[in-house]
Amino acid sequence: MEKPTHISKLLDRYISNTASPEEVRQLIAYFQEGNETETDVLNLMRQRLADPLESTEALSPEVQRVLAESLQKIRQRIHGHSPAVPAHPVRRLSKGAILAAASILLAFTVGIGWFYYTAGERQANTALVSAYGGDVPAGGDRATLTLSDGRVVMLNSNKKGVVIGDDLTYNDGTSLTDVEGKGELPAVTELTLTTPRGGQYQTTLSDGTKVWLNAGSSLRYPMHFPADKRVVMLEGEAFFDVSHDAGRPFTVQVNDTEIEVLGTQFNVNSYNSVTATLVEGSVKIANNTGQRLLKPGQEAHVGESITVQAADLDKVTAWKNGYFHFKDDNMMEIMDQVARWYDVEVTYKGTAPGNKGYNGRIRREVNLSSVLEMLTYVSRARFEVKDRQVTVTFE
Repeated sequence: MEKPTHISKLLDRYISNTASPEEVRQLIAYFQEGNETETDVLNLMRQRLADPLESTEALSPEVQRVLAESLQKIRQRIHGHSPAVPAHPVRRLSKGAILAAASILLAFTVGIGWFYYTAGERQANTALVSAYGGDVPAGGDRATLTLSDGRVVMLNSNKKGVVIGDDLTYNDGTSLTDVEGKGELPAVTELTLTTPRGGQYQTTLSDGTKVWLNAGSSLRYPMHFPADKRVVMLEGEAFFDVSHDAGRPFTVQVNDTEIEVLGTQFNVNSYNSVTATLVEGSVKIANNTGQRLLKPGQEAHVGESITVQAADLDKVTAWKNGYFHFKDDNMMEIMDQVARWYDVEVTYKGTAPGNKGYNGRIRREVNLSSVLEMLTYVSRARFEVKDRQVTVTFE
């Protein structure tokens, strides 16, 4: 049996996506052997998580206890102290509970927040690193800004956003002209922020409104809003945090629909049909079929008519907060999101379960293989990656 220090190094390599297939097999085998040192490994995994566990409420009390004890032990080990003698006998965990906790934490190390898991059904995948035949890095902060004279500025991928004011600057105050070396920018009246597949970006409009633009989207807006209204045009998906101005309503024009607000937070998704989701404030949705008012926590779907229903705000805003969040989504819906973010093409073989919904949560910053790893666990589909082509096979 390897010492925990050796496993610690393997975990570091696994988290950084540099572990070899043999090293991944060693990690999985370590968990499967079912002896008393499994909790030592869980400690090391928990200590290395980039983000804390968001919630352990859904875990069984037994697995929750493993997580709590693991965190305490690693703190003791880090400081060179011997573990304290427990005041009461420690019950040996069942192998199922250990494997459940190990599976959950192993998933967390590659960014998985949660997924549906049934103890005893999960099979060890001994070639996770190479099973897909290739990998694709996550998307990032990439966008272009098109000026009204037709010039296109490639925005700095090391910045997260651009601010529109008397001058064009990045969100850290750096001037676009200083960074891009293009000299003085001409007088502009209209701007178009465009993100490619595999890109995202933020912008702060001249009125203070903040907009987060998802992959494969564009936002057209004036350099300065007039005195009586604020109008922007969207394609794709964006989250808006609108600066309140009672005298100037804020309108998002998307396809043939207008979304009007005064000051609020809402998401608009128009990749296929238009869906507007209200986080706070109030929103009016209108097109040639009529209009509807939204309350916080509601979303409107625009089709032949406008229908309103309760929204899952965590799911809708997950992309803006750096996550994929799937809930009762079919494989095609999931892979549409994956394709946009990783800039890949997806093809299917076999027949996908038509009414099967999958659930999962994973950080968008991980490589494609980590997302496919989660989807393999929950769907039993097979994935193959070659260059930027992903093949999904159902059997």
